Formats: sequence, structure tokens, C-alpha cells
Amino acid sequence: MIGGDRSFDLGDYANTALADVLPVALGVPGDSVDPSAFGPVLTEAGARHPVTRLDGDASENRTLWGRLPGMDGTNLSLGAASGAAVMLAHPSLEAAGAPLPVLAVRQVGKGRTLSLSVDSSWRWSFAEAGRGGGNQAYLRFWKSAMRWLVGDPDDQAVTMDVPRENVEPGVVLRVTVRVRDASFAAVAGANVTGTVVGPEGETPISAPTGPDGTAIFEVPTTARGAHRVKVLATATD
Repeated sequence: MIGGDRSFDLGDYANTALADVLPVALGVPGDSVDPSAFGPVLTEAGARHPVTRLDGDASENRTLWGRLPGMDGTNLSLGAASGAAVMLAHPSLEAAGAPLPVLAVRQVGKGRTLSLSVDSSWRWSFAEAGRGGGNQAYLRFWKSAMRWLVGDPDDQAVTMDVPRENVEPGVVLRVTVRVRDASFAAVAGANVTGTVVGPEGETPISAPTGPDGTAIFEVPTTARGAHRVKVLATATD
């Protein structure tokens, strides 16, 4: 949901099914919009989340966000919904004792939702282009947002990596499983269980994630053929 005069509480969505899945809580009493111009602030979660990654370098990413033009007011909310992660926040307004969410995301069942409380993100395109800087930041943001919403494999909470796709029989294959939460912070102590299915049969695997949110498995390969690894990560919290 994107901000505007027919969105969020201005659109009377507080008592609808959409309110149950949005990343922000609705039901703001009184005026549900603030018309003051402001510059959104990148949060810690936003600094690591793929939706707000305008540059692969963390420092340059913050610089890019700080350089973008401000917004023309915002729709208000009661704050982030349970399980949501706030990527951009208001520099002065608060909700539920925290900075007002401007951009937030949430995993709901097998789906994903995103809320952007402004309707002037086009300024990120036109203003940058007017300065001769092009509109790549604007395009990259919306492309990343769409990729995350449709569940791009690289943007999953649980991912697997192998250093090589093909190995000779007898070589131990190192499988790295990474587990992240809604804000893409590493989840330590998650229980990772699964199976390796190959020509040799089915082998169970299990290990907790370390402080960096990774669990590493060494899978022996004694016969030629495809090996399939399937894992499930369960957070202990």
C-alpha cells in the first residue's frame, strides 16, 4: 500500500481484511495525515535489507539515501505491526513510542506485504535526474521492492550456498545455511534440520546457527549424481 488521499486510514482501511496483513497498524484517531515536508531516515534494518539496498557498500548506501529529496507529507499510522520491519522512518514524528514508519515490510504466512506512507517517491526520480545524477536510485528501489514482494530466491529468510555446483565423488561438499529475520538481521541459535538426498540415499542433517546466523554442513559425496539438500530453520525465540 502506497500513501495518498485514499490509502491507509484516509481510505478507511482500518476495519478491513487488508489491515490485518499490512506492516503498519491502522485506526489513527482524528487527522490521519501530516502535510509537513520531511526527509525519511534509513533505519538499521533498512541498512541491511535488500529492499533499501541502493548500493552494495553500506556507507555509500547511507549516503545515497541521505542525498535523496524529501517527501511532501505522510499518511499516519499507529506504528509498526507485529512482526514488521521498518526500513525508513520519520525524523520527528512518533507512533507507539518509536519513530513513525515510512517504509515497512512484513511476512504474512507465505506472502509478503509492504507499506510506503508517502505518495511522492517520484521526487527521488525527477529531482536526481534534474541534478544530472540520473534516476537509478528510484528505479533500483522499486525494482528491489517488487523482487522482494514476489519472493525472489536471493531475498528469502533462509538461503543455502555451496562453493561449487559440481564436485568429484569423494569430495566433501560444504553447505552454508543462512537464517535471517524480517529485518534481515542474523538469527543466532535457530535450529536448522533437513535432509540430503543423493544416489547414496537420504542423510539427515541438523545444527544450530551461530552468532552470524549461519549453520555449516559438510556433506560427503561418494557416488556420481545429483544431490538435493532441503532444510527447515526454526527460531527458538
